[in-house]
Amino acid sequence: MLKRSKKRGVTPPKRWAASGKGIQAKRKGLGMGSRKGPFVRKRLLKGPLVRRGRYRRLVLPYAETPLVSIVIPAHNQWRYTYACLKSIQRWTHDIPYEIVIADDVSTDQTRFTPRWTHNIVHVRNRTKHGFVLNCNRAAGRARGKYIFFLNNDTRVTDGWLTNLTHLMEGDPQIGMAGSKFVYPSGKLQEAGGIVFVDGSAWNYGRLDDPEQAPYSYLKEVDYVSGAGILIRADLWREIGGFDRRYRPAYYEDVDLAFEVRRRGFKVVYQPLSKIVHFEGVSQGKTVVSGIKRYQLRNRRKFYRKWADILQRDHFERGNSLFLARDRGKHKKTLLVIDNSMPTFDKDTGSRSLYQYLKLFLAMGLNVKFISASCYHIEPYTTVIQQMGIEVVSVRSNKERLHRWVKENGAHLHYVYLLRPGVGTEYIDVIRQSAPSAKVIYNGVDFHFLRESRRYEFDRNPATLQYAMQLKQEEFALFAKSDVVYTVSEYEREILSHEMPEKRTVVIPTYIYDQQFPIGIERSFEERNTITFVGGFSHLPNVDGALWFATEIFPKIREKLPDTVLNLIGNNPPPEIAGLQSANIHVKGFVPDDVLEHYYASSRVVVVPLRYGAGVKGKIIEAVAHGIPVVTTQVGAEGIVDADGIMRIANTAEEFATKVVELYHYEAIWHSIRERQIGYAQNYLTSHHARLIIEQDIRP
Repeated sequence: MLKRSKKRGVTPPKRWAASGKGIQAKRKGLGMGSRKGPFVRKRLLKGPLVRRGRYRRLVLPYAETPLVSIVIPAHNQWRYTYACLKSIQRWTHDIPYEIVIADDVSTDQTRFTPRWTHNIVHVRNRTKHGFVLNCNRAAGRARGKYIFFLNNDTRVTDGWLTNLTHLMEGDPQIGMAGSKFVYPSGKLQEAGGIVFVDGSAWNYGRLDDPEQAPYSYLKEVDYVSGAGILIRADLWREIGGFDRRYRPAYYEDVDLAFEVRRRGFKVVYQPLSKIVHFEGVSQGKTVVSGIKRYQLRNRRKFYRKWADILQRDHFERGNSLFLARDRGKHKKTLLVIDNSMPTFDKDTGSRSLYQYLKLFLAMGLNVKFISASCYHIEPYTTVIQQMGIEVVSVRSNKERLHRWVKENGAHLHYVYLLRPGVGTEYIDVIRQSAPSAKVIYNGVDFHFLRESRRYEFDRNPATLQYAMQLKQEEFALFAKSDVVYTVSEYEREILSHEMPEKRTVVIPTYIYDQQFPIGIERSFEERNTITFVGGFSHLPNVDGALWFATEIFPKIREKLPDTVLNLIGNNPPPEIAGLQSANIHVKGFVPDDVLEHYYASSRVVVVPLRYGAGVKGKIIEAVAHGIPVVTTQVGAEGIVDADGIMRIANTAEEFATKVVELYHYEAIWHSIRERQIGYAQNYLTSHHARLIIEQDIRP
């Protein structure tokens, strides 16, 4: 019979098909590749493929020097292994990788892996090893800088490996990382794991919506599932692989995470890497019988090994999940609430907040963020989440956000409120739900002051009425807050006069870690433009740009006829766009990398504000770049030693004269530039800002 034939050309797959198992499998519809699911139902491959059974031969790419070695342990379940390999082939294109199949004496088509695949390393055991020893043995064949242990009953998705490897390549302190696991139904299986003080382990988020906020941000976790682990190969070898005491399986992944941390590395969860896991296929589902019975046995072994660490760093079973999911036993939690996501390359307030969010993380705080408008725009939301910040307002609404504050207020140590509207909406619920939290209010600028100055120009009674309403709201917020932050020394003096008992602190508008001057270095001669930068959604910027372009720039061109003015800013209205000409270039929004080139070509930056409040981010940014500035008294307000680092003019004639002077005289230009660099070194560093912040927010 064919199934016993030794004839040449009667391949093992043909014998398997002729044995009756192939016919039985055909009836169960085990073909692969359907768009409707992981497997094609009732589908047969026709033509020459029949000679190799029901599966197409998979040709995987060959990497001479793979970055990642993907180790797939398998004991039978070939149809799942094949589906896993197909998904890797489909969704892994930009990372050089190799695949090692760890075949633990399979009796199905897994043993014929080399016949069904090309460029896959097939490591077959002679005797049954179990998961732990099987992985250890196969990992010995890995050539990559990283090793990814991937269960065979999984399907990877787009970006699964790229998002993990880029993460670890960018942070040498990350030793091990894991993916977001979902069931075929679409429900969440695990978003990182939690280990409690008794050694018990939970799959965090099980059966919830995987796109909810708690499962969508990068974070340190107690462990990541052994169904998908990326670890540095040298660290794996230093540890010695999975601890043999846990053979054949279970708790080896938890133990490995603890070993990684013992060596000073982080274990992180990367939500942008998503893997579908058919849980139970590889190991079963019950802990009473089968291999899963080792869960309880190995938990006791794990506890004996790590009892001191568990007692020190972990919570009682089921308690304090809000903190446990972030490894937060020794961290303080800071809630930041602003009106919207910080679009940090589009406006001053957003850029400033973005820089302070990074500072809060550097201080070791557990940071949560709420966009009070519940409006989220990409890529900004994902950028904030990838920094390690939970964006609570994702897929939420105002009612749910208030409920979240009420439910979790007891865990908050600090609350950082920005802007009057947000503060008015949240201050009372925070005071009630988080009575022990220190509340810090940052109005960005004094809105009532800005509107009062606007009234001086438009003389509209509605403007004045609005200014008085804002003043009442803002001073109510000042009174209810523990600390008030402002970016202007002038505003601090106003509040100190009105409320002398209130702690009021001046913080830098922008903070930097780079060496000053920042940006692209160019000489005086290589710079030949005048530049205005400011978001045009802010009315003072629209007024200032129009004033400069229509009244000041014509006077400048009388002396500098070939000079070009660049107007750069988000959302230019028609009256700004209409200024476009041979000498006035309206650029609108430009990305940061493009903005750097405009700064590099600028000899003078102009900030012609006639009303407003607070310290102007566009001035601070120019100072950090070492580009001399001409502004008004309003623009210079609140900046220490403003006369030394910029030129101040309040009339069109005076403003034009100051610009021409800086444009013409290199010695004056360099003198101001040197003073700007000194100012930046004293006031614009993250170290300086941190010294101020830590007086109120102690990690």
